[in-house]
Amino acid sequence: MATVEDDLAALSISTGENDVLEIDQPDFESQEEYDHCFVGSFLTSSVINFMSMRSTLANVWHPVGGISISEMGEGRILFRLYNEVDANRFDLGGPWNFNKHLLILHKLQHGEDPKTVPLNHLCFWILISDVPRGFMSERVARSLGNFIGSFIEYDTSC
Repeated sequence: MATVEDDLAALSISTGENDVLEIDQPDFESQEEYDHCFVGSFLTSSVINFMSMRSTLANVWHPVGGISISEMGEGRILFRLYNEVDANRFDLGGPWNFNKHLLILHKLQHGEDPKTVPLNHLCFWILISDVPRGFMSERVARSLGNFIGSFIEYDTSC
């Protein structure tokens, strides 16, 4: 009586059986997996109640197309919006916070891994008061912004 070991020992690969199976790696440029997604982390050493935060922020933001907020581990949170208008409003409307804890956000680009992107900078609007009339210009604002951090934009309506 033949055993399984004997059957396996008798196996061989003939010349017709050496075809190679090729598997393409995912093409992140064509994936829409992270379209309108942000990864974030709260700037705190305190524990954030995830369920309370998710409910509160979803109600405050109230995006037209909806939002899903999920934990990724290691303090990271994935925010998925479902249309471009909501994503732009979310991106430009910050900085955001929950219970006085600052939320650092990064808008995911194609090919980025949400678990490894650095979450180490945040944009703030700075209002500088009592600037003399002759010094109210984008050039002065750019100089002040670059002195404080990195200048991004000048609002001419102020």
